[in-house]
Amino acid sequence: MIFEWFSTMFSEPSEQAKLFTVAISTTLAVTLLLLNQLFIRKRDRKERTIEKLEELTGSIHEFYSLGLEVNRSLNLGKTYDDKLIEKFVGLGIKVNTLCSLYFCQSKIDTSISDDIISLGIDGLSEPKLESGDTIPSDHPYLEVNEEFHAWFEESQLKLEQLINQHVK
Repeated sequence: MIFEWFSTMFSEPSEQAKLFTVAISTTLAVTLLLLNQLFIRKRDRKERTIEKLEELTGSIHEFYSLGLEVNRSLNLGKTYDDKLIEKFVGLGIKVNTLCSLYFCQSKIDTSISDDIISLGIDGLSEPKLESGDTIPSDHPYLEVNEEFHAWFEESQLKLEQLINQHVK
């Protein structure tokens, strides 16, 4: 039924040429629309990845900075600051979440925060160094700082790999 109507409507060569032109134009328009959507989606994904890399980078730097502060507070000042420690742990969770959601192939482990806090809490009962005293080379403060700095450098390398992989 439809085929008969189609044959009747487009039986003349000029009508067939019009049909061919319309079919080509429609195919081309749909193809361009799909390609455009593909490129827009790809660009949006790349922009979102860049935003998340920036957020991850900022969080790692803040985590490092707060970690040093927590270490100094617990090991040198012998004080326990709930808000500071909560913020430090929260940033560790944020770094873990960003890695899990967006960059699961390159996990940055923030469990070092547990070590920093537990070592510092263990040392709270020990006598505090006097102002101007030299920190002994085996003092937990220096050991944690060294370990934490190595963690930061490793994290920076992973960030650089992620940036090269997703941006360049």
